[in-house]
Amino acid sequence: GVPQATWSIIWNNLGITSQIFGDLDMAIIYLRKSLIQHRESDNLIGEATSLNNISQVYKIKGNYDLAVQCLNKSLLLQRQLGNLEKEGTTLNNISQIYDAQGDYDTALEYLNQALSIQQKISDIKGEGTTLNNIGLLYHKKGDYSKAMELYEKSLHIIRKIGNLRQEGITLNNISQIYEFYGNYNVALEYLEQALEIQQKIGDSQSKDTTINNMGRVYMSKGDYNLALVYAEKALFISKKNEDLLKVGMALGNIGQIYNLKKDYIKALKYFRQALEIQQQIGNKHGEAIILNNLASIAYTEKDYNKALEHYEKSLYIYSQIGDRSGIGIILNNISQLHVDKGEFGVALDYLQQSLDIREQIGDSKGMANNLHNIGSIIFRQAKYEEAVLPIFQAYQIFNQIGSPSKEVSESYLNTIIEKIGKARFQEILQSAQNEN
Repeated sequence: GVPQATWSIIWNNLGITSQIFGDLDMAIIYLRKSLIQHRESDNLIGEATSLNNISQVYKIKGNYDLAVQCLNKSLLLQRQLGNLEKEGTTLNNISQIYDAQGDYDTALEYLNQALSIQQKISDIKGEGTTLNNIGLLYHKKGDYSKAMELYEKSLHIIRKIGNLRQEGITLNNISQIYEFYGNYNVALEYLEQALEIQQKIGDSQSKDTTINNMGRVYMSKGDYNLALVYAEKALFISKKNEDLLKVGMALGNIGQIYNLKKDYIKALKYFRQALEIQQQIGNKHGEAIILNNLASIAYTEKDYNKALEHYEKSLYIYSQIGDRSGIGIILNNISQLHVDKGEFGVALDYLQQSLDIREQIGDSKGMANNLHNIGSIIFRQAKYEEAVLPIFQAYQIFNQIGSPSKEVSESYLNTIIEKIGKARFQEILQSAQNEN
């Protein structure tokens, strides 16, 4: 018969193939068979690898607790084997699970552990990847200058050792920071560089992400027709790769472009297709994003009950998977719905809840949005003196992270100064400073 070691490889490969084709339940069945074979033959290295692979499938399914359980078992085995390089990789994988749940501080702790191991054993390749991942976390927390600094460090290492695949990924990440700052042409230059590398090395999966991101930059630029060309190209590649996770993302992006073009019928069509795929593959995180998009269409069409229904479903999923970043977004969106209904007190409650969460996870950009929204509600009620502090705090954060949104806050502050006079305005800021 076939030796056990060969079977474990066969099961493992079948599992990974099933995962790529989007059959996640089958993937887990095959990977577990591989795991059992490794355990029966006392192959600790194989067992640790299988546990890592299983955790990645649970991550896509949004079963974060099970994913972490597998990774912790894998981590113990790596430590038992004294395999420091694999330990660094596993710590990286654990951080990604906390990252997916919006628990950025815990994710950072694991990445710093990985980094110190990689520096100790001179695992330069691993160090380049970890620096990129730490950069991504600061990026999500809204600390863009720190993120950029880490991406640049990572890029320097990656180029030195010629790790082309990772270079393409890091160039993608840098482009997103330029996109946030509104430097769309620079963002596109970085994406072109990434695309060139990915075509050269035949990295079809990453190429797909790059094309998707190009579409997003054109969407941010307001060039919806070009955005559509790229989003449809990304959809075509994902379908060809049979990568359902990416197909769902591409459909969602196309829906978003039609949403911005105010073609709500087409937007709904694509969002519904995307939702079906996310539910089919059990990607909870993706499902919550699409429900939020469906809510925003209902909101635009002033169907508040339907919007609220979608928001609440999305909120339930984010709470279920423990994604605090997502919870913060939805609470902020629900507050805007209450503003439109003239229910200012309820809106302020939701904004405060969202602000608390964003302070906990260190999401500066989100905090600034909340503070600005709180201030603008108070402003709408002509309580100009009360509106000064939240809007001024929002302005300071936007200014700090280099966000173009600071201009909106600034125009509010100028109007307030016209209403209450410069002296009174300064006095309010001064007394707040004294209290601190």
